[in-house]
Amino acid sequence: MQYIVKPGDSLSKISQKYGISWRDLYNANKNVIGSNPNLIYAGQKYNIPGQSAPAPKPVAPKPAAPTVTPGTSAGDKASLTPWDEVLPFNQYFDEGLARSDAAARAASFYVPQAVEGRRSIESDFANRGLTRSGMRGQNVSKFYGDLGQQHQVEIEQDYLNMLQEAQQERNMMQSRYEESMGKERPATTEYEGYGFTPPETSAGRYGTSYLNWLNNITNR
Repeated sequence: MQYIVKPGDSLSKISQKYGISWRDLYNANKNVIGSNPNLIYAGQKYNIPGQSAPAPKPVAPKPAAPTVTPGTSAGDKASLTPWDEVLPFNQYFDEGLARSDAAARAASFYVPQAVEGRRSIESDFANRGLTRSGMRGQNVSKFYGDLGQQHQVEIEQDYLNMLQEAQQERNMMQSRYEESMGKERPATTEYEGYGFTPPETSAGRYGTSYLNWLNNITNR
């Protein structure tokens, strides 16, 4: 089957919807996406590997059966509240907050590079009296393109790392909950692996133009 990309989509978001890896999705549509898996555009049509018919709406996974220890009765087992009701994953891990945090973290690293890199390009052309040269704009665009590609890869990798960490931590809490027959419940229902605060510095004129350029590219 085919999927039409919507504004705000990413390969990881689409692949999670169909229960496949983003790499398989990318490899199946590399001729459409191109060399950068982090730059996709609304309106593109992707083939979904292994899907011959429209995928059904996502179904919440069945709660894992509680661990039964010696002496545990059938009544005890039946009375244990399912883990997915105790701590739903979408409550524990806020995808929007995690992506926002990853974007802020990446921007704090790449924006200073954008500022210095563009300043160097502008200075070079000014010294040669070519301030209005079309080559100046081309050099800036190429510089932004190369930097923006690295920037997007960093955001996606950071997000996936946070997602994996949250899944592992939640699984550990689930094991403790089930082994204690519900007595050891999670002390918090919020994932604490994010909360990055970017430096309180202005991006400046060139940094702002770079971020605007990047947002226009990724939100088409």
